[in-house]
Amino acid sequence: MFHDVNFVVAHCCSSDFWLGEDAERQASSGDPEAGLFFAGRNNIDAMLESLKTMGLDDSDPENRMLIIGASAGGVGLVGNLDAFGAASPNGVEGGRVKAIHDGAWRIKPPEAHAVFLAGDKWGPSHQACEAHKTSAAEAPNDFGYNAIVWPWINRSKIPTLVPMSSQDHCAFPRQSTSDVDFVALWTSSRTPS
Repeated sequence: MFHDVNFVVAHCCSSDFWLGEDAERQASSGDPEAGLFFAGRNNIDAMLESLKTMGLDDSDPENRMLIIGASAGGVGLVGNLDAFGAASPNGVEGGRVKAIHDGAWRIKPPEAHAVFLAGDKWGPSHQACEAHKTSAAEAPNDFGYNAIVWPWINRSKIPTLVPMSSQDHCAFPRQSTSDVDFVALWTSSRTPS
């Protein structure tokens, strides 16, 4: 089945969930003096351009693309679905581009007041969602949570599988909860695609 596929691994090297577009160094806890570059989205654009020269041919009806983002890469997958769609518009329309968003599906606990991600450092996890929320005078960083960002994922027209179990005893504590009532809330609010 996979005897003639190309497999590309893009390692997250820019510490920004693949979201940054800034070519200027920014101070950070990793390097407060010289700063770091947060240009992950630029890296995705460069990778896609490079892949076009290596055979990623949108006009070929045999070409298919499966994009998988796990953990921090899942955040980047959501933030870059538009870039993948732009790289293969015929593939999207023909149903040949699909995505798996694995292990980064964030849920917003009722008591959450924290800002999701460091958008002030590298930008939004979904640009169109942030622009909409900002124009509506809503908290723009809420787009990092599943119920808020899902409609924007759907608009990409890229079918996206989100495998995450309410039995996942690793993910829930990392999402700031081990509360049984909250796990029940999460379980009841899941949306199958």
